[in-house]
Amino acid sequence: MTFCSEYGEDQWIWNHFEDYFKVPRFYVDAGAAHPIHGSNTAWLRNLGWRGLHIDGDNSWESQWNGQFIHAVLSTKPTVLFEANPVACLSRVSVSGQE
Repeated sequence: MTFCSEYGEDQWIWNHFEDYFKVPRFYVDAGAAHPIHGSNTAWLRNLGWRGLHIDGDNSWESQWNGQFIHAVLSTKPTVLFEANPVACLSRVSVSGQE
């Protein structure tokens, strides 16, 4: 099994709930960014899962095979997406606030 998440979240989940993930299902990846590097869902795709990938930076779309939505998810009525030339450093702030 190959794990790709930045902080080992995928491996921790697999180690504690392995049986649940053996049957392919559907996931939603909000803040998807790159499909492999730092991905929390690459291992699920390797297991046959399908997913919906959402990110505020549309430059990631060409990297994905499958459904990609260029959007930002928030409970706030107004947010600002701050694109960074280093795509993985882009972020969302509330009305321009940190």
